[in-house]
Amino acid sequence: MNRLHTFLTRNLWAQVVLSVLGASALVLLISPGESPTAVLIRVAFSSLGGVAVLLAVRRKEKRATGTDTTGLVTLDGRIRSGEVPTDPAEREALRALVAKRLHRTRNRPWALAFLVLLFGGVAVLTALTAGPARPSASASSPSPSRSGSTSRAGSRSAGCTGCGRRCGRSRAWRPDGIPERPAYPPHTPT
Repeated sequence: MNRLHTFLTRNLWAQVVLSVLGASALVLLISPGESPTAVLIRVAFSSLGGVAVLLAVRRKEKRATGTDTTGLVTLDGRIRSGEVPTDPAEREALRALVAKRLHRTRNRPWALAFLVLLFGGVAVLTALTAGPARPSASASSPSPSRSGSTSRAGSRSAGCTGCGRRCGRSRAWRPDGIPERPAYPPHTPT
């Protein structure tokens, strides 16, 4: 696991490729009817902002420590393992990296407030734009009119099959005059 982490930390392109493929797979699971190529292109285009942020953070950390990518990976590994370097220059670079990361996490209270507003806004807008619940496919099958007229077959009444009255549980009739199977239990007359 440590080797995988080191590989992903050194190779930014591997992080980007794995995250784009993972996000594409998730989108395809959520909406299976979409074209995999279109989903991959859309996710890759949407990931450009995340890649830009990742590059900016890495560039700032390199500048703060005065090292290259390999040195940054080494310092990150030492932070994770809790190992203190013996070399004074490396110790100073580690101190600068820790200070930069602490500053980044502690001095961003507006980011948390923004995220709360963003997720809350998305939830509210989704609730406002969602339409009323639609009946299931079996309940939305065409039914004869309730005005007492005959159905498509011409000889059947619009009432309930069980009691013959208009109880609201009328069954849909196919054009050949055979009733479709009801989506509800049979109604017993009262």
